[in-house]
Order: sequence, then C-alpha cells, then structure tokens
Amino acid sequence: MTVAAARPAGLTLADEHDVLLWQTCSYADDLIEAVESGQPAADAHDAMLEFAHYRLLPYLSHEERELPANELRDDHLAQLLLDDHARIRHGVHSIEAGRTRQLLALAADELVERLARHIRREQAWLIRDVAAPADPATSASWALPLVLADEIDVDALPAEVREDLVVQ
Repeated sequence: MTVAAARPAGLTLADEHDVLLWQTCSYADDLIEAVESGQPAADAHDAMLEFAHYRLLPYLSHEERELPANELRDDHLAQLLLDDHARIRHGVHSIEAGRTRQLLALAADELVERLARHIRREQAWLIRDVAAPADPATSASWALPLVLADEIDVDALPAEVREDLVVQ
C-alpha cells in the first residue's frame, strides 16, 4: 500500500497533511543538520530525495486526481492549489540540483515552508473534511502513520488494536 492509497476511515485530510508535513520536516532536518555540522550530507540528501520521489510527489499527484472541483469554493482555488503543487515539485528539483551544501540546506528549508503554506491554504479552502478527530485508541488513528512508515514496531502499537492493524 502506498501513500496514495485511500484514506482510512476516521482520518481526515488534516491528519494526512500532519503526517506528510512531519515526515518532510524530519528528512529536511536531517539534511540541514548534516550540512550545518559539516558531516557528509550524501546519505541525508539521498534519503530526502527518496522520500520526495516515492512519497511526497506521488501524494501530490494522487491529491490532484482525487480532489473534485466541487469541493472547492471556485475554480480559481483549484488552479492555486495546482500552482502550489508545482512550487513544491520545484522545491524537490532544487534539492536535487543543489550545487553547494548551503544551497541544499536552503532548498530543504524552503520545501518545508512551501508545503506548510500549501497545507494551510488547502485546509482553509476545502469545504468538506470536517470529521471529528480520531480517537487515539482506535486502529484508524494509527493506520496512516503505519502506511507511511518504513519500519513498524508492532510492540509499540496499542494492544487493543494491534491485531487489526497487523491484518490491515
């Protein structure tokens, strides 16, 4: 199952965005830390690009396909969201093309800022997605983070929903 999979029951678009932004921040922080500390940045750079190409960019493409125009207040908003996506894609390309360590750090920081701005804008403009916050003790509240995780520590899952999550 990929990040572009259907949203698990009980999770809102805001939940998905929170996880996506958290992950982007994590990879960007690792890259920025490597650059600023003088450590080799190749591993952090590669991990950031792998995340971007296999999770972030497919998520944006999926979002573009799945977002019906009638859920936006007007057609102009749809174009603005697509423009945001183009800027986020450009941010990924800037990380790929970073010619210096400082440019890599700036590009990673800018990508996080662009994504955060886009998320705030999209959530403010969408008419639907008013579901109540998920109960942390339900399997639905754990499903998206597990879908996005590279590794899963089954012992860390709540005992009452562990079996359901493993089966999913």
